[in-house]
Amino acid sequence: MNKKVFAFDIDGTLLDSQEKVNKAHSEIFLKAKEKGHELVLCSGRPFSDMIGVLKQMPDGLFEYAVCNNGAYIYHIPSNKILEYSTIPKEVFEKFIEIGKKIKALYAIHTDNGTRRGWLFNENEKPEWFETVFNQEWKHFECTLLSDAIEWAKDKKFFQLSLRATKELISYIRKEFDIITNMVDVHIANEYYLDINPKNVSKFVGLSKLSKIINKDISDFIAFGDSGNDLDMLKNVGLGIAMGNSTNEAKEAADIVIGHHDTTALADKMMELI
Repeated sequence: MNKKVFAFDIDGTLLDSQEKVNKAHSEIFLKAKEKGHELVLCSGRPFSDMIGVLKQMPDGLFEYAVCNNGAYIYHIPSNKILEYSTIPKEVFEKFIEIGKKIKALYAIHTDNGTRRGWLFNENEKPEWFETVFNQEWKHFECTLLSDAIEWAKDKKFFQLSLRATKELISYIRKEFDIITNMVDVHIANEYYLDINPKNVSKFVGLSKLSKIINKDISDFIAFGDSGNDLDMLKNVGLGIAMGNSTNEAKEAADIVIGHHDTTALADKMMELI
């Protein structure tokens, strides 16, 4: 087998429903690395949110990370951003305005870190807030919106995200049509609305990485499960969707394997290498 580049979405793909990396995955990653294959994280997360995932696996497995849905490429050994695209500043105000309408959680991803918080007053907490905040967001430090806006003034925006219920996210999506000439907007994992630089995607990020490491995109094999994986699954050499994937992701992929709570990912990699 030619030396391949394996690219992994994180949530719903590499991580199981308990946010853990299956031991079988780490074992097959070591074997793939020993055989000369490249391993890449490719996620909607910023790199700062990938560190905890990397710590669950042996050191040195991953050299590159495609972050914030392709907005930037991170070289892990040197702690440097190699390539990046940004969101226009004027989009930020519209992002805050629309997010407040549905009382969403927000995440602002920049070249100097991430800020998270909520777009409502303490006495206006929506019903879903406590569950999401105490489970999904329990590890995150949250910032007052006014502090986050002040902090963001001189930053480069890589990604803006809203978190609410899937019904609210689906409902609010159309209100962002007014800015789609400046940015790309999509729903990830049903509960998140992500705003990214125009014409940027995980596939675009992987294409840029292919030039950096001098590999043809046909040598890339990608695993994913959701809306922000579609372009990647359709256009790399081999796109593989998890059994828990959205219908759109399954249709975009060349192969559908088992659920992310199983060893399906490791089993397929063993077969491929």
